[in-house]
Amino acid sequence: MNLARSGERGWVLLGTDRQSEGRGRHRRRWVSPLGGLYLSVLPPLLPEESPITLVPLAVGLALSEALRDEAVQRGGELDPRLKWPNDIFARRGKLAGVLCETIKEEDGWLVVAGIGINLRPLSLENKRLIVDEVTSLDEEADLGWTRSGLIVAFIRRLSERLRDWKDRPEKLRRDWLAAADFIGKTVRVKTGEAPVEGVAEGIDENGGLLLQTSGGTTTINAAEGIEVLDE
Repeated sequence: MNLARSGERGWVLLGTDRQSEGRGRHRRRWVSPLGGLYLSVLPPLLPEESPITLVPLAVGLALSEALRDEAVQRGGELDPRLKWPNDIFARRGKLAGVLCETIKEEDGWLVVAGIGINLRPLSLENKRLIVDEVTSLDEEADLGWTRSGLIVAFIRRLSERLRDWKDRPEKLRRDWLAAADFIGKTVRVKTGEAPVEGVAEGIDENGGLLLQTSGGTTTINAAEGIEVLDE
């Protein structure tokens, strides 16, 4: 964010093997020990025409596709699934997370997309710090994953999905929904107020979650997380 504010323009990538001050949504601690891939990406300036609120969905979709691509490249398979608004899950639990931050400029948007991927299994100590069940790429598919391969696959997919965001947002939303695993299921959404329960119907044109509740359809634009109640 400091680079963006000082005039730097994308593509810029900053990566590390471990973070000491990682943070997630609502400024929660982002557990990021040695054994993961932690990457912040500053793409080129994004235009104002498309909803900026769809960008986190584009980033999450690009990351899930990159993980799948890299598995195929290494002779295996992986089926990561998206959970609104910013998590990626595999069979055994949460695999990766996304957090996007924005700066409004006169001629568009600067976006810094932060991602965290569990490459190696987390220690029991670190697992205790996380609410969700967690997994890693090595646990899901032992394919000799490399950071360089994952980064290249991710940037390739991200550039494609940002073009969709700009030119074909309906395609982006449609593909995101196809990669999600909770649509049509009863969920509990944790908001800043009381949790809201209902059946997840989809996402609107701005990326908000459409939830069918006892009082009708409601739109959730921001949340702390989502829990699927009927697997």
